[in-house]
Amino acid sequence: MATIISKLDVSSICAVTLISKTFRISTQDIFHFLPNFHLLEIAAPIDRLRRLLVPNASLRSLKLDCRRLNESSIDCILQPGLVELSLRNCYKFSGKLLSEVGARCKHLRLLSTCLYNLILYRLFKCL
Repeated sequence: MATIISKLDVSSICAVTLISKTFRISTQDIFHFLPNFHLLEIAAPIDRLRRLLVPNASLRSLKLDCRRLNESSIDCILQPGLVELSLRNCYKFSGKLLSEVGARCKHLRLLSTCLYNLILYRLFKCL
């Protein structure tokens, strides 16, 4: 059952945990081994993300809607093995996010974030 569940996307895995105790137990360790964690459909609060984004040496791709996150979430989000990082609606973050990404994600090859647009917006707003 765990093999089948591991083929699902993150939001589907979360939905499966609500079906029964058996499914909840089957999904307990899945998040330690997922190579991709894509959760763009909802903006999960940090307390839920901390339970889902457990330390995972296999995690290569992370895509999140950061509307309900802020800079205190950086420790949870950034994992050293990431190759791809896509953060949407990250208007509560500052340039510190980019600094931390550079320091913690040494293997990163693709970074997609709205932070650059936000910096430009604030710059032109001041002019």
